[in-house]
Amino acid sequence: MIFQKHWVESLNKMVVGSVYESLSLEETIMRSSQIISDRVVYNTASQIWNSMLCFNSLTRKQSEMGEIIAGNINASFGSYKKFVDEIHTQANTLFGGGFLWITRDKKLRVIVTANAESPIYSFKPAKGSTAADFVPAQLPKERQVILGINLWGYSYILDHELDRTKYINGVLDRIDWQIVYSRFKALEKVDDSNYLEK
Repeated sequence: MIFQKHWVESLNKMVVGSVYESLSLEETIMRSSQIISDRVVYNTASQIWNSMLCFNSLTRKQSEMGEIIAGNINASFGSYKKFVDEIHTQANTLFGGGFLWITRDKKLRVIVTANAESPIYSFKPAKGSTAADFVPAQLPKERQVILGINLWGYSYILDHELDRTKYINGVLDRIDWQIVYSRFKALEKVDDSNYLEK
């Protein structure tokens, strides 16, 4: 948490007197992702958002997954085991630090983002762009995030040294599936009696 405190304090200082001072964290990420000179703002805000989502996905006690999430995992990956295998496969493609995400489109997907890259707004400014060139962006449907796992080394090196696989297995045992389900349902209203995508 000491890292999170540092990032929050840093962002609060850098946005004083700027257009970002009155914006929400997600609005700050969205806007700074389009401004070439605001990469530091983007990185810092995105790292805070990413870490918060990962922290808030965890629980001290094991949580029941529930039929809706389990059904969508089976429909998207074939089984829970194949879902976990895909998580490990994608995590092993990431060199260095970053995050792993479960996103919702027509099916669930596993993706990774490097460093502080946001899973919802990639840093893609036009050459020479300034704050005056800002165009409001919509949340891409393929990047609707329901679960995140922090893959930065500081998350696991003290407990698991460099064993990222063991760390991920431990995280999966402490996922708060009720939180995951609430995100899933908030992104698109789901009929609990008919949870599989048509």
